[in-house]
Amino acid sequence: MLFIEHSGDLFVDCPKHFPLAHCVSLDMKMTRGIAVSFKRTFQNVQFLKSQVNQVGQCATLNFYGRHVFYLVTKRRFFHKPSYYSLTQALQALRSHMEDLGLSDLGIPGKMSCGLDNLNWERVKEIIVGIFANSNITIHVFHI
Repeated sequence: MLFIEHSGDLFVDCPKHFPLAHCVSLDMKMTRGIAVSFKRTFQNVQFLKSQVNQVGQCATLNFYGRHVFYLVTKRRFFHKPSYYSLTQALQALRSHMEDLGLSDLGIPGKMSCGLDNLNWERVKEIIVGIFANSNITIHVFHI
């Protein structure tokens, strides 16, 4: 497992063949922050909603050959996630990625820390812990 932090925009600077992941609410509103860009770019909200029925799951979308993962970390868009719900969703993500044979992942810098108010150092520790002993490289893009 590698954890690499880059300076750049996830949508511009991340290689187009890398899968992407970000955090969402179970209601899939995606009305603020980077979620707006995911919703606008990849759409398919009803399809994503049909895949998940509880917090801690991970919906997946194959968008013209690029996998996009939606980590459900809270029930409603105005709620805040917990470290536990983030951990569950990241475990589901790792499982999906291993099932699909994926080895790279692009995520936004300070995922779950902006509007969701989690602590980046703790989130980073959780990510590193979950993906330890895997062949997956996490690429974090900080604007």
